[in-house]
Amino acid sequence: MWSVRSVLLGIALVLGGCRREELPAPGRVGRRADASARDALVGESAACDVPLSRPTSAIGNALVANDDGSLVAAVDADADAVVIVTRRAGALAVLRRIPVGARPVQVLFAANALWVVERGEGALSAYDVATGRRLCHRSIARDPVSLARSVDGRSIFVAATSPPSLVGVDARSGASRFDAAVPPSPRGLWVAPSGDRVIVSHLAGPTLSAVDLHGDTAAPRSLSPPPFERHRRYSGGESNASFVFRPSPSQAWGIVYEPASGRLLVPLMANNHRVDVRDTFVGSIANGYGGGSRGGDSLDQQMRFTVGVFDPATERWERLVSSDAPNEPEDAHPGAYDLRGTVGSAWSNTDGLLVLAQGNDTVAVVRPGRPPRWEARASVRQRSTLHAPDALLVMPDGEVLVHSLVDHAIEYGPQSARARLVFGEERLDPQVARGRRLFLMASSRIALDRLNCNACHPDGGDDGLEWDLLDRHLRTPALVGRARVVDGGPGARAALVAAIRVELRRLRGTGLPDDDIAALAAYLDRGSSAR
Repeated sequence: MWSVRSVLLGIALVLGGCRREELPAPGRVGRRADASARDALVGESAACDVPLSRPTSAIGNALVANDDGSLVAAVDADADAVVIVTRRAGALAVLRRIPVGARPVQVLFAANALWVVERGEGALSAYDVATGRRLCHRSIARDPVSLARSVDGRSIFVAATSPPSLVGVDARSGASRFDAAVPPSPRGLWVAPSGDRVIVSHLAGPTLSAVDLHGDTAAPRSLSPPPFERHRRYSGGESNASFVFRPSPSQAWGIVYEPASGRLLVPLMANNHRVDVRDTFVGSIANGYGGGSRGGDSLDQQMRFTVGVFDPATERWERLVSSDAPNEPEDAHPGAYDLRGTVGSAWSNTDGLLVLAQGNDTVAVVRPGRPPRWEARASVRQRSTLHAPDALLVMPDGEVLVHSLVDHAIEYGPQSARARLVFGEERLDPQVARGRRLFLMASSRIALDRLNCNACHPDGGDDGLEWDLLDRHLRTPALVGRARVVDGGPGARAALVAAIRVELRRLRGTGLPDDDIAALAAYLDRGSSAR
């Protein structure tokens, strides 16, 4: 039997109110056996000599291709490995596996080498593609999450979350050039062709920020927020009370460059928050991180997919593009295919903006008119793909590849005959693996509005917002490492299970079986963004 204190602390874990727990320092705790194979190749790199890529900018991802598209690299984070895949005559085949540091999350080709962000070690490493030999290894920061390369190929940029920062690294030697503080939850990166600026997207707080580069110095600065307008709704009935809403952006996972217009497309969620309780407008929400916004009547009404069109030349938002209702089967639950958890995006010269809706296991084609004339509303067409897709890659010939860590697979091939290449096997404890799938899956069993946990806790963190639920203003808590706050004794897991039950009732889902609740608790207990 667990203590009352354990249950109450567990409920606070999910509903908010606990302080964010610091992430563990980078290290090699819990490494898999594969890591020993990597260490046998080379020791810690004292000096680096990484071949430079030809002049072209590039963005890291969990799935990337080399310059001519003949090789693809796929992250297998559960196995601490990167899988090198050949692409010939429309078919994919595994060529080799390269053991790397703990929890690789993004990779980037550089000539015959491969840069890897090793999130579990707080490091950036480079490996020879042909032999797997480690060419460079540098400690970067706690929790590095993404990377990009400058146009001249001489600089690598890494975004990290704890503390939020953008780190510049010399692409030849691996030497650190700068470490610039940025707003919370950095994720997507875009490097200006001039090489003097990096634009960063954020999962919480400001949608975009910028870092100006001058040699080995960097100057971070803010950018204007997306120009959402307030609007008024009426409740109907005898009182017909009115409420004023102002959308607040969150979850800008990435930045997509549209070459024809030179614009940046930023997929994000617009969270419709009430800022007035009656007819008279009494004040605006704060624009700061977690600034205290208010929720509306329904989570489904509060959250909607939006694409921001940003001109990097003037650093102004030109338009916010809403989406029409996506295609869905006639017997589907309303909103079953809403675009939520849009963790990946890319530009296709054939189709337009491609977006991964992770919670719904779909790839969406968003067509917001023809550049540079973007329309106010976009048509959306979706198709099913792998479970919990997390990365998207458009090849030079237009073929679309999709990566899923949950399925340990790549989906590829023409639209009429999609195939999959399985590049790894499940290495997590079965209960933890089930919990991860539930965390990423949108379901009416979890929430009436078919939310998934990742919709409000992106990457196990938080959306930086405060919600008006159960007559309380509740700040979304970060879940990473929070299970350890609960109790630490024998009752900790039971308290976490109790907290999940409370949360499911609050979200008005139809409910999960006991085994599924236990699986979610096991996954959260491990740390939702950790293995």
